[in-house]
Amino acid sequence: MSITSEWTDWHLTPAGWVRGSTKTDGPGYQEKPTPNDRIMTYRWDEENMARVLHTEWKSDDEKLFKS
Repeated sequence: MSITSEWTDWHLTPAGWVRGSTKTDGPGYQEKPTPNDRIMTYRWDEENMARVLHTEWKSDDEKLFKS
């Protein structure tokens, strides 16, 4: 069995979700700029058939999280 480690960053912005950088086993790494107005960044990880969501970054501005 081969070992895989792939991930995709997702940025939450006031306009909605924006797909960020990705790393795949095949084509490799694709870097995308981080939106300046992001509220949070999550990383969707896939490692050996396990899927995990990590919080990579969160704004310190608490008012952004209140509706």
